[in-house]
Amino acid sequence: MDDHALRLLGFEKIVAELQEYCLSEGGKNLLSTQEVLSDTGKVSEILNAVTDLRMVQESGEHLPQVELPDITRYFTRMSKGGAFLEALECAYIGEYIISAGKLKQFIQAKSGNSFLLHLCREIPDLSGLAKEIFTICDHEGNIKDDKIPELKAIRRRINALRSDVDMLIKKYMDNPAYGTYLQTDVPTIRDGRAVLPVKAQFKGRIKGVVHEVSASGATIFLEPLDVVEKNNTMKREEHEYSRELIRVLKDLTKKVAFSLDGITVTEQNISYIDTLYARSRYAILHDCHPALHSPGTINLKQARHPLIGKQVVPVSIRMGDIARVLIITGPNTGGKTVSLKTVGLLAVMNQFGMEIPAEEESSLPVFDSVFADIGDEQSIEQSLSTFSGHVSNLVHIIRNSTPGSLILLDELGAGTDPEEGVAIAMALLDHFIEKKCMVISSTHHGILKNYGYSRDFVQNASMEFDLESLSPLYRIMIGVPGESYALVIAERHGIPPSIIKNARYYLEDERTDISVLIKKLSEKQRELLKAEKEQKVQATELIEKTRKADLTALKLKQKEYELRKYGVRELKDFLSRSRKAFEKLVREIREGEVTKERLKDVREILHSAGELVEKEEEKLNEHINDMIAAQDIQFREGMEVKIKSSGKRGKVLRKGKAGTWIVETETLKVALQPHELVPVAKGEEQEVYISTSYKDIDTKPQLQLDVRGFTLDEAIGLLEKQIDRAIISSLREFGIVHGKGDGILQQGIHRYLKECRYVADYFFSRPEEGGFGRTVVVLKE
Repeated sequence: MDDHALRLLGFEKIVAELQEYCLSEGGKNLLSTQEVLSDTGKVSEILNAVTDLRMVQESGEHLPQVELPDITRYFTRMSKGGAFLEALECAYIGEYIISAGKLKQFIQAKSGNSFLLHLCREIPDLSGLAKEIFTICDHEGNIKDDKIPELKAIRRRINALRSDVDMLIKKYMDNPAYGTYLQTDVPTIRDGRAVLPVKAQFKGRIKGVVHEVSASGATIFLEPLDVVEKNNTMKREEHEYSRELIRVLKDLTKKVAFSLDGITVTEQNISYIDTLYARSRYAILHDCHPALHSPGTINLKQARHPLIGKQVVPVSIRMGDIARVLIITGPNTGGKTVSLKTVGLLAVMNQFGMEIPAEEESSLPVFDSVFADIGDEQSIEQSLSTFSGHVSNLVHIIRNSTPGSLILLDELGAGTDPEEGVAIAMALLDHFIEKKCMVISSTHHGILKNYGYSRDFVQNASMEFDLESLSPLYRIMIGVPGESYALVIAERHGIPPSIIKNARYYLEDERTDISVLIKKLSEKQRELLKAEKEQKVQATELIEKTRKADLTALKLKQKEYELRKYGVRELKDFLSRSRKAFEKLVREIREGEVTKERLKDVREILHSAGELVEKEEEKLNEHINDMIAAQDIQFREGMEVKIKSSGKRGKVLRKGKAGTWIVETETLKVALQPHELVPVAKGEEQEVYISTSYKDIDTKPQLQLDVRGFTLDEAIGLLEKQIDRAIISSLREFGIVHGKGDGILQQGIHRYLKECRYVADYFFSRPEEGGFGRTVVVLKE
């Protein structure tokens, strides 16, 4: 990949940010040496592994807390004969081995990516070596001499001698006869030996060896003769301890060196996995997605330049289906250069095995190389003008580009005579078309717009511009050349009208029929694009209306079925009651005479049955009419409505699922069908009520917030959300697990808690609850 292009695109800033997300120094160092790839298979292999790690983390799984110090500096010393590692250095290696084992187990348990699993399988099991290391020393590098018999015996003798020396010195200190001779009643250590601080005028009163005299000469530091022998013996024992310790460390170093090949493979694979983890963290924090592989075609949807920040405006661009050259025109500050850099930088990121900040289904080819000629190439040191600088860079691109290259050319043909510059620009584009390179170029030259229309494999594009506000919209219109709007901008900024008028005269005098034709074609194409867009909108609306009509018809049929079912059940009950009444009348008629009263009862029963049938039919028709009428009412957000069943008034909040509307009353929110609602006419008296809801609190607070494995900024973000949720949920106390490590998380979190106005108190947990690795937070009432 071309280093000059990477520098122009700002790729080194992307790598620097990736290094911040690494867990190890080895990962950081490896990232700075990794290259942008041009092998499609290798790019896909790395990208799949990064995507897998991202999905594991997004599923709620967190990497185990690990310590991965830089151990490569010890490798050379281990291979030298007679050299040995200090206890702390051995502890670093042991800690690295244990952490590597944790990462290996985590990935093997949570990941299904074959490349990651292959890297893990290559990591040998060195847990036995780590166990031997921590038999000799602890994790802070302190020697466990009580576990080594030789050192334990020497240490016991040293402690006994030190006790004897302390007793002898104490006798001198406690003896009243020597009280006036001593400067203080506290013994002193000089050169590792216990001495007495004797006043200079009494130096002959106590027999011994003078080790030192104070700067003022008032005090001499004297070792009594009966203490000298004890101190000498203790020195010999300490020397013996050091000699035995070196022997132990040499033996341990030999064991570590014996496994050097395995340790080297472990460090290399863990560092590589660390670089993949850093890429996955970047993808999560920048809302990235993997680009699909599309040979010969660029299709970026809502792509964002990753170095601009939150104010970035996404751009969409597609090319390569037919045209391999895209010429972008438009006004200054319209976003042409940013668009070029966005395409180039995202292409490089993709080939570095990174997901890109663009919508899903975006796609990119894997280029052999990416070249760029962007910005001012002027060089005072090399005596190059702006144009000469561009030409030197273009010569480099011509010589090194291939049919698989992406070439980005900003302000092509600028910096020299316009006619000659345009001629060179068109010749260059001809050369790259014949070479089958993919080219994106920006320009202000109008003749190049004509070139875009008349040349095969070339397409025009423009940056949209709002003439009312004179501000760019940062949207690319494919197929339509743009205007520079120089005269409009100059006039709006105060250039006198007379000058603008003359400029228009000169401009019209110089224009050719081809320029007018291009303008008409551009206008026509804009009209066609607008008509096509409107047609798509109408087609979408028609499909949606058809869908709603089908859904309404289905609901009507379902409701009709339910009503009929309900009506049949009612009629059955009525018929059952009527049948009993008829049977009673028949029985009475058989048993006696047919009287007027009995005939009257029969008529009433028959009349009641008829009335019931008519009522049920009216109810059914009324309900169906209500549903049909409800479909004609255009409900919208914020509309005042009344619920038919309860008579309560409410406000429409939003469209719900399955054709419902979410309505908020004084006491609740409910999803209702349109036929269950009646719009409230303007002027009707309404009750005033206040409804409060916490829409941003999307989850409950945690009793224990675990921030291990996160950077400090990420951890502070999680803590801020935790405090917000705790306040809303009336949770007054919770714990934060930050681990011990280097103390970066612990110190940063404590600084934040100290300044947070919602925090009443915070303190470390009891030892059995996590000690210095966990902080308890108490919020104010």
